[in-house]
Amino acid sequence: MTFAEIETLFAQCTSWEQRYRQLILLAKQLPKPDEHLLEQLPLIEGCESRLWFKIFYQNQQWQCIAYSEARILNGILFILQTAISEQNGEQLKTFQITPLLQQLKIEQRLTETRLNSLKNIEKIIRNSIN
Repeated sequence: MTFAEIETLFAQCTSWEQRYRQLILLAKQLPKPDEHLLEQLPLIEGCESRLWFKIFYQNQQWQCIAYSEARILNGILFILQTAISEQNGEQLKTFQITPLLQQLKIEQRLTETRLNSLKNIEKIIRNSIN
C-alpha cells in the first residue's frame, strides 16, 4: 500500500468513526515483531501504551520497525512506515508527523500522550538521518 492509497482511504471518510475504523484496519496490516526483536527495539517515551520504534537504512531505502500495544497507534505506525519508506534522506531530515496526521484528519482526536510519543518518534527520525 502506498501513502497515496492511504490518503484516498481517509479522503473517503466523512466522520471520525470512519477514520478510526480505517486506523484499526491498517493496524491489522502492521506485523507484530516477535518477542526477541521487541526486546531489542528502543521503547519510546511519552505514551501510556508501550511503543517501540527503530528506523534504519536497508536496500537503498529508509525503513522502520514499529509496534504498540494500542491498536489505534498501530494504525498510525503503519501510516508512518509507509510514509517513511517513500521518503529519501533529505526529505526525512524535515519529516513532520503532525501535518501528516492533520492531512488525514486524525490529529485532532489523538490524546496528548499519543501526540507526545509521535513527536518523540519524529525526533528519532531526524536524529537518525543527520
